[in-house]
Amino acid sequence: HPVRHSRESYDRFVSITNAGNHPRRTYDENMEAASLDILRDQLERIDDEAPPLAGFDVAQRLYDGLPPLTARTGASVALQQYSTPSPIAVLAQRLLATKDELKNAHVLEPTIGNGSLVSTLAQSHVYGVEIDPERLKRLPEYVHTLQADATDTAFRQAFDQPNGFDFVIANPPFGDTGRAKQISLPDGSPEASMPIRRLDQQIMLAALHARKPEGRAVFITGADNAFGNGDIEGTSRFVLNYLHDCYEGVEVVDIAGEMYAKQGAAYPIRLYVVDERKRTPEIVHDQPGRIPEKIPVIRSYPDLKLWAEGVLARRNEREVTIRADQLVPSSNTGGPNQENGKSDDRSENEYQIPYVAFSKVSDPTTMIPANLSGVIYEALN
Repeated sequence: HPVRHSRESYDRFVSITNAGNHPRRTYDENMEAASLDILRDQLERIDDEAPPLAGFDVAQRLYDGLPPLTARTGASVALQQYSTPSPIAVLAQRLLATKDELKNAHVLEPTIGNGSLVSTLAQSHVYGVEIDPERLKRLPEYVHTLQADATDTAFRQAFDQPNGFDFVIANPPFGDTGRAKQISLPDGSPEASMPIRRLDQQIMLAALHARKPEGRAVFITGADNAFGNGDIEGTSRFVLNYLHDCYEGVEVVDIAGEMYAKQGAAYPIRLYVVDERKRTPEIVHDQPGRIPEKIPVIRSYPDLKLWAEGVLARRNEREVTIRADQLVPSSNTGGPNQENGKSDDRSENEYQIPYVAFSKVSDPTTMIPANLSGVIYEALN
């Protein structure tokens, strides 16, 4: 377990070692970068058979041992440089995809900062946009970088990915831009565009639309007020309606500001998980109960881990159901002795099993989803 460093001990360390009279912010940035290097090394040591969120536990232990990194400069405030806490960053990457899915995948991080949100993605092709040249210098070698303003960047063009990215992950800077910007929506959306004032939501939607339709995205934005009560205000209602209408697997939770305080910020944040785009958007936001009136609020790291485990479980159930539905034959499918002479190559596997018929007239030929076999038997017995 790492030693917990207090603000006082960190202050003494800076005063003793700072012969060059460097700004405190420089120490904080390098401390962050060093902690990420250590985290990457520790995460690589985790066994492949470990639980899905084992990396979260490692990151939390390391994060608990860090001193507060709260020094601010005029530039860091202007650029909204509040790095993602490592436990949240590791959890976000696990929610993004599995190791197998991420291998050789193309991942976009439009506001990459110090790279905390791509710290476990060395096996992927990572593309990062960052406005601060000093932060770009500290990024790992596996990141393809671009110094630019994310609000003015056409991500697919900039990185020569005309078909889009497999995955997107981001923690864009928060703030109100002062005027609404019309964000164009993909063809087939219920509306052609959406007026958005908030900087983080503008970048989030632009990055999401740079993703392939079948991909997945995880975003961290600001919550809608400083009270941490899960209220949905302003254009956030439009954003949530759009996501639920047009995408599968939408999961949203607010995280209390005190969980972010060690990074120099205490404003509540909102975590989005967005799976593949629906083939045909459906208007679900008018249906009672489909979209919550308030966002659940997480106030501790153990509770955040429990929520993430629920997200992964629901995703797994949905994917199993989709695969089973694809395996079940349609009503016009013939049996093994089809008139066209083609053999039926359906076989028992982890997703489908033979239907046990009560009729003795002929042998059963139907396959049913394995996860539904019990309830089907009970219903017909």
